[in-house]
Amino acid sequence: MSTINPEILARANSIMHSNSSIIGKDWWNSPVKRIYEQALTTAIITNPAVVSLLLYSLARAYQYDRHKPWVTLNRCHPHYGTYQTYKVRTMKVGSENIETDIQSIDLLRGTDKSQDPRITPPGKFLRKTSLDEIPGLFTVLGPNIALVGPRNPLYSDYQTKIYPYKTREPYKSFVDNLEQGWRYGITGLAVLLARGSSLDDNLTLNNLHAEKASFIAEARILALTLLVPFQKTGA
Repeated sequence: MSTINPEILARANSIMHSNSSIIGKDWWNSPVKRIYEQALTTAIITNPAVVSLLLYSLARAYQYDRHKPWVTLNRCHPHYGTYQTYKVRTMKVGSENIETDIQSIDLLRGTDKSQDPRITPPGKFLRKTSLDEIPGLFTVLGPNIALVGPRNPLYSDYQTKIYPYKTREPYKSFVDNLEQGWRYGITGLAVLLARGSSLDDNLTLNNLHAEKASFIAEARILALTLLVPFQKTGA
């Protein structure tokens, strides 16, 4: 059951508010959104500042233990199937796919993930500033990922902690929206406001995002995401 902080919920509603005539499914299934996001993503990943941040992030990850500084992650979408995405590595070598009590507590009870001993010192900074997400921008140019959309769960989490409970809320609305073609996003309302929160809280914000999505609301999400690296605390 979601126990989302009322202040976070109020902020979420404020971010998603718009007077647009094209909202919800009509927006996130619109070809205009797809074309706009792919054009914007192309401009972003070819920007020298973003390229510099990507190289800096990869260097920080590599410098810690001299191992491959990125990870390939399997993802599952009920409409688009299974596919891969990429992130700058923030965990110690060999720990990315290890299920632990810490991971389960984090997903279900909202434990502060910064205390996870699997995360490297530079990894804490990269997660806090969302710089670890930059490689994922390249997947927006493919068919499966949006620039702005719902938070992308791990393949194992979707199979064991979401899909089996799709007959009750907030799982039902989330799965229904995905099955209607809502693409996972690099950033989104839940990415912005629910890092370290419970799975139910993440899904509650995802469902609010799906219901009220519009060009204006998602432009706000993008702008706020760009401010995260300059804040004292991560989103």
